[in-house]
Amino acid sequence: MLHAVITADIVSSSQLPRGKKVWFYDALEAYLKHLADQFRFRLEWYRGDSFQIRMDNAGAGLRLGLLIRTKIRSLYYTGKEDNNKELFDVRMALGIGEIDFDRPQVASSDGAAFRLSGRGLDQLKPGKQLFTIATEDQFRNELRIESLLLDTLINGTTMLQCEVINLKLHGFTEVEIADALKIGQPAVNQRSVAGNWQAINEMTIYFEQLYKS
Repeated sequence: MLHAVITADIVSSSQLPRGKKVWFYDALEAYLKHLADQFRFRLEWYRGDSFQIRMDNAGAGLRLGLLIRTKIRSLYYTGKEDNNKELFDVRMALGIGEIDFDRPQVASSDGAAFRLSGRGLDQLKPGKQLFTIATEDQFRNELRIESLLLDTLINGTTMLQCEVINLKLHGFTEVEIADALKIGQPAVNQRSVAGNWQAINEMTIYFEQLYKS
């Protein structure tokens, strides 16, 4: 049985002012708790700014990863003690494979999915790429290229575009998003198109089909 493991660390977290850092981690942890109820995954934090997720539904791994990254990039801090409004971001490796040593503690478990995810994150750190998919099956080369394209698309998004993309990944319609964000539906559509939603959605659906459980 194939599983998904996400290993991630927050980009430049050590440089965040204390107030901004507390606010950010509170917001992220609340969102991850919300996602855990929906995707039924186990999560553990380590080294303060890094976390690992283990889930049984391999096909949902990409959607979950994109939900987390777009949510992080959509967070907007309004504290007065920091005038730097750069986007928050996360470095992330999605590993797809078997788990042959499963423990209640994620960090104590082992298997191909964990090794692929961990090595994938290590390989990302020296460069500018922030997202990768690692597998050992027949799809490994195409998914490596797909993850590079997805990373390029996400890197080019704005905070407002990520807000819309995140809600679309959750399955909300443009009318529902417009109502939630208190903006017009044409504005939602414009952010969606500018954020390359169609390509992101097609890649996500394709991944779900490849690893349909």
